[in-house]
Amino acid sequence: MNPGLLGLIAAIAWGVHDVIGARLSASLGAVKTATAVTVFGLFILSLWVAVTGGFPRAPAAQLWLPLISGVLLALATVWLFAAMTNGSVSLTLPIVMSYPATSLIFGAIAGRPPSSWQIAFAALVLGGVVAVAKTGEEQNGRGGNSKRAIGFALMSHFTFAIGNFVGQYAATIYGSVPATWLSRIGGCAAIMPLLLISTASPGRFPLKRLPFLVLMGGLDVLALSMLNLAGHTSQPELAIVTASAAGVFAIILVRLIFSEHIAPLRWFGIILTFAGVAALSATG
Repeated sequence: MNPGLLGLIAAIAWGVHDVIGARLSASLGAVKTATAVTVFGLFILSLWVAVTGGFPRAPAAQLWLPLISGVLLALATVWLFAAMTNGSVSLTLPIVMSYPATSLIFGAIAGRPPSSWQIAFAALVLGGVVAVAKTGEEQNGRGGNSKRAIGFALMSHFTFAIGNFVGQYAATIYGSVPATWLSRIGGCAAIMPLLLISTASPGRFPLKRLPFLVLMGGLDVLALSMLNLAGHTSQPELAIVTASAAGVFAIILVRLIFSEHIAPLRWFGIILTFAGVAALSATG
């Protein structure tokens, strides 16, 4: 299994997922959108696990690993949609999807220290993120929203990095799909109470939006399954790095479909960020 290829599949799935999510969360709200994606993802995975008989068979002593991963990923999804609700896709996604640079830290903790080149490329990613963040207030013309968008994006960044790292380790114990299924149970357990306390009408979802929410749930679990499958390879971080190309796909789609204006300095930051991510992938 090539972790880079698995990460690329995840990137395409998440890129489409993020474009749809940016539009739906603006009308439904971040928590509602994330809850629907998490629940529908669990439903789709449950059908798959039931048909294939792939229920977890490992001891329950380490069950907390995929459950914690699911909680973190659910929170990261809420904060991703909250970031895109407060700011543009071109502002928030480079910040969120630069988390592979942070993943190098966890790889080092796990006994896989980064090379000097990888550290340099991670610094390149950081420089790109700073450039993107700097354009937030100037381009959007609404400083408060831009600051909230950047704050939510950073929260999503770090929780995605930790959640995916824990999820990949859990996949080495339970297998890719069972670990993803267990993590989705943990995500639902965390996000349902959040929906109940944060939304006045938690059960009301417009019927015309449901097909898009179901599609997002399927794309999300596909991407997570690819990353967890990469947990069986010798360099699982490489899949996480490649998967961050989702931001590139999403930004291009938004530019082509919705004609979102992107200032030159932000383009520079976007290119710098994802060039650093691509370089990190090549060094893997």
